[in-house]
Amino acid sequence: MSGKTAYAMSLLSKIATLILLRKTVPAGIPLIERLLAGMAAVLVLSLVASLLLGAWIMGLFYGLYALLLHYNVAEPLAVLSTGIVSLLFIIGMFTAAIAYARQLRSYPKQIISHEMPVTYRANTIANAFVDGLMGSKSKI
Repeated sequence: MSGKTAYAMSLLSKIATLILLRKTVPAGIPLIERLLAGMAAVLVLSLVASLLLGAWIMGLFYGLYALLLHYNVAEPLAVLSTGIVSLLFIIGMFTAAIAYARQLRSYPKQIISHEMPVTYRANTIANAFVDGLMGSKSKI
């Protein structure tokens, strides 16, 4: 099993655990229901958006092919040109996806190592408040 397959299975396992957890939590707790509804909405919207974007991109490639044929470019050359443009587009999208995945993977490391100043300041203020609150209770 490759690393990406294992990661996907781990993610699906976590989602299944949340769904099973929903079955064991009393019905009066809306937090898990909202979480699952939000996850489902994001999943459906992502799927619909990707299908629409794919159809739009295919339409653009067909438009390029039709435009080349309209300007009397030979059909094999139009197919070759459209294929090269689509291959370059796929390579560019793949490169962008890899860069974005690397950026997402480094995000938790940034939070842990306090490279994000807003998060670090908020965490410091919250810790100081809790320490002061706990200290004041122990003096009483």
